Amino acid sequence: MKTAPTNDTGRRELAGRASGGLEITLYWNPTDDSISVELYEASIEETITILVAPDRALEAFHHPFAYLASDYDIVGVLLSSAAQAS
Repeated sequence: MKTAPTNDTGRRELAGRASGGLEITLYWNPTDDSISVELYEASIEETITILVAPDRALEAFHHPFAYLASDYDIVGVLLSSAAQAS
């Protein structure tokens, strides 16, 4: 998957998919054993990274917006864009 640039070089892509101009990628970072789902919208160069609990990783990957709106504990959300980087 082509995603927004990232400073996190230790991540490993576990799964990826694209739908309606949105790229969704599931990552694992072996350094700290964290799991994240990254949503990238190329048309606006916007990225949302959701840090998720390992037991909810596939749920967050398949239904990221429902996961964000749910009552599940979300470890963290990081917003970034190309405009913010400059």
